[in-house]
Amino acid sequence: MIMKKTILIMTILAASWATLQAQTLSVGPKAGLTVTTLTNLDDIKSRVGFTAGGFLVYSFVQNFGVGLDAMYSLEGAKYEFDYGSGSDMIRFSNKLDLNYLRLNVPVTYFFRLKQDNFRPKIYAGPSLAFLLSAKSKTEVISGSENALVDIDENRTVTDNYKGTDFGALVGAGFNYRLCEATWLNIDAAYHIGATDIPKDSEQEDPIKTRGFTFTAGVGFGF
Repeated sequence: MIMKKTILIMTILAASWATLQAQTLSVGPKAGLTVTTLTNLDDIKSRVGFTAGGFLVYSFVQNFGVGLDAMYSLEGAKYEFDYGSGSDMIRFSNKLDLNYLRLNVPVTYFFRLKQDNFRPKIYAGPSLAFLLSAKSKTEVISGSENALVDIDENRTVTDNYKGTDFGALVGAGFNYRLCEATWLNIDAAYHIGATDIPKDSEQEDPIKTRGFTFTAGVGFGF
């Protein structure tokens, strides 16, 4: 009986030690590109921007971790629209820049083991963005004389958009060990916005953010 209890206690202690050993906190910087658009707008085109910030990941067991990304993210879209009718029809091109502080909370599944040098991963989680500023530039691309002229310098339109954008992201990537406790992180994620971002929109269909993010970063483990 004593032997069984001793074996049980040793097993529990070994399992607890293995769990503690698997726990890792990783922090570091990352940066990359964004390719974003907006939903339910005619003649919409993607806009290429950039993102930069920092991240942390806490691995509480061997193959799972929960993280927090704090990223500056330049998003938006390009689109065209018509004004007037007949011979007075003018076609405009608009570029919208949305500058966000985006906070992501991904839950990650790591393939392979902690001691392996190459670890693929998949992740998903909520995303909350705070609008820092919004700018718009409009150009005439065709009119009665088919002239290309600037009609506006960059206009600040921050007050036209809501201050927060809530959504979710899904992604995949891999971590590659550079040296002891230092990892190269490569990620590709897709963001799905759930907020109708204009404050006052005249159209029935909501305008929401969508976009891909491609980043590279370096994580330092503790």
